[in-house]
Amino acid sequence: MPAAAMGPALFFVIASESALPDCPCSLEELSAAQQQGPHSGFALRLFSSVPQVMEELSTFPLDGRLTGDGKRMPDGPQLICDAVLPRYEPERHWLGVYAADAADASSFTCLDRFALNDANNETCWFYPTHDGTFLSWERDLQLALQPGSVVDPSPELLSEPYERGRISLLWSLLKDDDSLTSVGITYGGQRLEWQPQILKAEPQATWSCFQVDSSNTPSLVVAASEVVQEAIDA
Repeated sequence: MPAAAMGPALFFVIASESALPDCPCSLEELSAAQQQGPHSGFALRLFSSVPQVMEELSTFPLDGRLTGDGKRMPDGPQLICDAVLPRYEPERHWLGVYAADAADASSFTCLDRFALNDANNETCWFYPTHDGTFLSWERDLQLALQPGSVVDPSPELLSEPYERGRISLLWSLLKDDDSLTSVGITYGGQRLEWQPQILKAEPQATWSCFQVDSSNTPSLVVAASEVVQEAIDA
């Protein structure tokens, strides 16, 4: 059986409805439109925990480094998640889907645009799925995003026509939040990435120690939490 023909790469722009360009448009216009989309987000790191860590949270570093070259403890926690998550704000943003024109790769056609709130919604468990005690570090960021694309798309996904029904907005509970947070967008089950550039990190971060026990309700309990501040020179 011959291999399926590869379709044009898809680009995704999150912005207000009025900012999404009509077609034909250039990649520069898509990038300019994306600059009018989300500008805030947060960095999140998760670690396996160690005994007696709750008493030490106020001494942990602002930059969230406990492992690698900047590790805080010689036998410290293991890093199990390191992510930068834009705040997608689906209640106020639209999603535009674009593809390169078959006759002119520098020209892009708009395949679809719709309110992000109208996307399929899926819940996911962002934190560890196994029981235990863990550490989290969160720091608010100011971001600049590039137009999004599918991370490692399969040949089958690329060869099939675009379908809005393949787009899903992922929601998760973070820590002991009472409401779900939008933590990602997928197309055909594959993650979309907007290549966030960190413009500024806020001068404080939150360290938390939490426990996951699947036999209890709620299954996730925050045992301790501390806000650490940027040092101010005297």
